[in-house]
Amino acid sequence: MTKLAYTVLTALATFSCGILSKLLPSLVTLSKGMSNLFNLSYVDCALDPDHLATGLRIGLIIACFSQYCTCVIVHRIFLHPLSRYPGPELAKISSLYSIYHAWRGDRHLDLLRLHGKYGSVVRYGPNSLSFNSPHAVSAIYTHDKNIAKTSFYNFFDVNKTTKHTQSIIDKHSHGRRRRILSQALSEKVLRGMEVKIICHVQKLCNALGHGSSATSNVWSDTKDMSLWTLYYAIDTITDLCFGYCASTIDSPINRDIAKLIETSSQKALIASLCGKSFIIHNQKILAQRLKSEIHTADSDILSHLINAKQDRDNGSLFSSSELWAESNLLMIAGSETISVALSATLFYIVHNDDIHQVLNAEVRTTFSATNQIRLGQRLESCEYLRACINEAMRLAPPVPGILPREVECDGVYIDGFPVPKGTEVGVSAYAIHHNASCYPEPFLYNPTRWIRSKDSQSDGIDLAHFAFCPFSAGTRGCLGKSLAYAELSLALARIVFVYDMRVEPIQFRVQSPAGERDFGRHKTMEYKLRDAYIGMKCGPNIQFKSRMIDDNDSVDQQLH
Repeated sequence: MTKLAYTVLTALATFSCGILSKLLPSLVTLSKGMSNLFNLSYVDCALDPDHLATGLRIGLIIACFSQYCTCVIVHRIFLHPLSRYPGPELAKISSLYSIYHAWRGDRHLDLLRLHGKYGSVVRYGPNSLSFNSPHAVSAIYTHDKNIAKTSFYNFFDVNKTTKHTQSIIDKHSHGRRRRILSQALSEKVLRGMEVKIICHVQKLCNALGHGSSATSNVWSDTKDMSLWTLYYAIDTITDLCFGYCASTIDSPINRDIAKLIETSSQKALIASLCGKSFIIHNQKILAQRLKSEIHTADSDILSHLINAKQDRDNGSLFSSSELWAESNLLMIAGSETISVALSATLFYIVHNDDIHQVLNAEVRTTFSATNQIRLGQRLESCEYLRACINEAMRLAPPVPGILPREVECDGVYIDGFPVPKGTEVGVSAYAIHHNASCYPEPFLYNPTRWIRSKDSQSDGIDLAHFAFCPFSAGTRGCLGKSLAYAELSLALARIVFVYDMRVEPIQFRVQSPAGERDFGRHKTMEYKLRDAYIGMKCGPNIQFKSRMIDDNDSVDQQLH
């Protein structure tokens, strides 16, 4: 390899000298042309020291730049430590390839296409590898002793000195912050917040069915569920986090919060112009919340963070700036991700009549009244409901792209492949969730793939769970996973129990966010996302009709 490198560099030097030898006569000719403008003789112009020096400088700059570009290209394609791995030639040369697809919002689709073409490992950047196997998920995100977060996460800092759990790169600092945050998101705390979640679920149901009637067979107006699920998620997380409800379901006044959150996600920069507005909004809420000094043990997540037990390592608690950072993280993670998951689940339910009927039967036989739809054994017994949620998050993961990590030392093997120090690695949730070796018929919405049959111990379910990563995995995985499932399960169960649903009659298919001929955009029965770190979505457009319910909590009675 060394001899080859010397040979290539020698050839490049010779090539550069050739460029100079060709450029100098051209520059002299150019000087001749310019002499006409200044009434100078050709000889005087060519021999003028200033003109000659300028020509030499230009020629030297062009030659050096050409040589540099050629050296970079040759090195990255043939001599780079990652040269053995397949991938698009442009991606090997420059990060512009990845940036282009990030701008288009289809990076997750392109990664799936590339893995289908090149195999389980793809070189997706000059120093980046994308893997597509369940063992890679485990190696990168679970057993990450020699793998750390990259500088990519610095873009999510609220400012230069303030980081939240998601953006902290140092493992020790992250462990301290995570231990304190886990106390505020524990199962015990979640139980205490169940009533608040149910309250917002009820408000959502009231809004969705407004104008519908079971007795008159009248359907509601069409609802864009990408918006209404986001309103539900925002109201819930603001109430749970700050004890302050944004009331976006009931009133349009604060719905600009949804736009700010979406803009922050699209930019992938919390500190972008609109992102700063969102941060300032959160900062004002936090200041008011701290000023109120309502720190009771069960009021909200912020109270639990304030009153959390001291960290066992150094006895420290959250500072005001750390509370501010975590509140921003909770707002982003607790709103858009819930909205994507719930919207996708509703999309696949209303577009698959047989699945819709099975889910209706399970929910409506498990519960006989809306006040029974609570966290506990009865809700947990609804296996098909949970399977519908998991299958929707498989097909439309809230974070569809790669969560990058960096290899910290040599000698690391991922999925059997040697990966040198300093390499950026990751697994796209969308790509692994559409891996046919893990999920047969990967584009088919099939909730039964998550339900273990009585006559078999596996049926591929273990492998499906092993590769499933909508909340990431390992010590860097989402702490709010239990909260997310609670919000999703309670909302979906109640919606299915109190309403019949149908797709808007004129909506025969969901419009694609990109060209219909693009890879991955041509499937009309797939819930399509734009990869903007968190998935951006539109629809589905659904109509609701309230059912006759024999209890005092019927939706018809709540609406009138």
